[in-house]
Amino acid sequence: MPVSFENSAPVAEATSFTIAAGNTAQQVFPNFKRNYLLVQNNSDTDMWLEVGSTPVVGSSLKLVANGGGYVAESNFIPQGAVNIICEVSGKTFYAIQG
Repeated sequence: MPVSFENSAPVAEATSFTIAAGNTAQQVFPNFKRNYLLVQNNSDTDMWLEVGSTPVVGSSLKLVANGGGYVAESNFIPQGAVNIICEVSGKTFYAIQG
């Protein structure tokens, strides 16, 4: 039986996001049948990423400060909500999925 996903319309361009509250996980994208995912940390502070679960500072996928990123394409495209956390509010990152 096929699995259905919410929000299956593609996103055409990168979107800038801001960390709303330090040390609080926030959702970047909801569950999505995606073919591509990119998240890039453009701040001066490390961030942590999880797909399908809640990120934890110091133990999730680390996006290092000043350009660290994560790309999923080809044969490994994780589904599930994309979540990020940073210790400092107001820090920015870019994200795109499609």
